[in-house]
Amino acid sequence: MNEFRLIQGYADEVDSATHEGIAALNSTVWPPNPDAPAIEMTPVSERPDRYTVAVELEGRIVAAAEGFTREVSCGDRRMKILALCGVCTLPECRGRGYGAIVVKKVLELMNKGEYEAALWQTGVPDFYVKLGACEVGNKFCNSLHPSDKAKNPFWDKNIMLYPANCKNWPDGTIDLRGLGY
Repeated sequence: MNEFRLIQGYADEVDSATHEGIAALNSTVWPPNPDAPAIEMTPVSERPDRYTVAVELEGRIVAAAEGFTREVSCGDRRMKILALCGVCTLPECRGRGYGAIVVKKVLELMNKGEYEAALWQTGVPDFYVKLGACEVGNKFCNSLHPSDKAKNPFWDKNIMLYPANCKNWPDGTIDLRGLGY
């Protein structure tokens, strides 16, 4: 693995050049597609306690991930979870472990005991299983949606939970209480 610099911190602790580098990385990995259906996503301004991790290699951000606090519910039970999002690696840098590095650093927030679990969606579940997550089969909704409260806020079909041995994760419908991420 080439020598790289790991950048991490809460959003206001990370410099603007890093945020700009992450935005450029996101645009490369997920280029705008005007023909794709619109995705309703939690705006960055509505992501409390946003924690950013990035790998910089030769002056360029090549991998990044983010976590933020989200309160979800299942029936009457409310749970504070870590929402993992924005995980991406430049295509030419994949297979070098950078994606695993940024995800593990975000998931370290779980070690502080502030969250009951981490939850996210993905198109590559096997990557996360290797990091200690598992796929869940819950139904998801968003009771705060202005027009379709039963609509699944996630757009990827694979929903992941960390840690895989999370004993207190409920079986019922999970209300994300917000848009997908």
